Amino acid sequence: MKVDKSFASINNPNCNQQAQFMLRNQTYLHNLKDLAHEPGKDKLQESSHENDFIFEKTSDDQIEQLIQQNHSLQQALEKADDKLKETQAQLAQAGKLATLGTLGAEVAHELNNPLTVVSAEADEIIEALGNGNFDKEFAAISAKNIKKYAERMRVIIDHIGRYSRDDKNSAWERVNINRPINDSLILLKSQLADSGISIELTLNENLPAMWGHTNKLESIFQNLLTNAADAFGCIKDGRTKKLLISSSLENTNRILVKIKDNAGGMSKEIKSNIFESFFTTKAAGKGTGLGLAIVQNLVKEHRGIIHVDSQEGRGTEFTLNFPLERRITHIEK
Repeated sequence: MKVDKSFASINNPNCNQQAQFMLRNQTYLHNLKDLAHEPGKDKLQESSHENDFIFEKTSDDQIEQLIQQNHSLQQALEKADDKLKETQAQLAQAGKLATLGTLGAEVAHELNNPLTVVSAEADEIIEALGNGNFDKEFAAISAKNIKKYAERMRVIIDHIGRYSRDDKNSAWERVNINRPINDSLILLKSQLADSGISIELTLNENLPAMWGHTNKLESIFQNLLTNAADAFGCIKDGRTKKLLISSSLENTNRILVKIKDNAGGMSKEIKSNIFESFFTTKAAGKGTGLGLAIVQNLVKEHRGIIHVDSQEGRGTEFTLNFPLERRITHIEK
């Protein structure tokens, strides 16, 4: 996927201050043109706290030129804003595919286990048929096991397909936040277990549904959990590795999700840069530097807030705060 890096900063401001001032004064320019035609208005003065304009014997042509320039500026800014949003979406999609790439071995592992069971059960049925010792009760048990593990493989494959799908083809809907949290663990549980990391889930089962985008929420948790798993790679002191994940309701109208690890933590310098695009502390080829920048952008799309608390040598906690409701914008169209 080709990404235009001229717009690649996830947190790049859409407009500069001068442009914003001109856009806010669109009505003012039209009013000025009307004032220029009133008797005794040969000299027009206007002062504001942001800028000062002095028009002496302002002509219609000059005012019209200002209006046209302002209109052109507005069109250029809207085009740049659309380009920025498009690039942000491309980066988010690239980040998801990169995550799937790093989880390739885990995907193979998750599929291999049920596939081994299915193959073994099928072999036993074939052997029983060949020996003439076919037992209906035995066959029924084997068939149930085959169906059970085939369903497990289907869930994994469906999950990969859904997660890798372009978000622009998915809809915003009412979502129980626990669903994308659990979905994000489908491919990570084995990796975490193999790394000796225990998961403690404390999810409020009575949470109201929030307005959100399931795939984007899962991307948030997938990135945060992957980062936490990577952080434990530097721990060599024999401590018990723990990853705590919780969801709760705050003030009846906000959802809180906390992801806390007891890994190495971050220095103040690293913490101040973690949401910058292309910033990474991982070795070359091990990280894109997009993960947390994408996370912050996706949280903002949900009108949420992300906060990080980290103590070097002790661990890191990410707190996500989402409103239950949000205004529908062009993002959902």
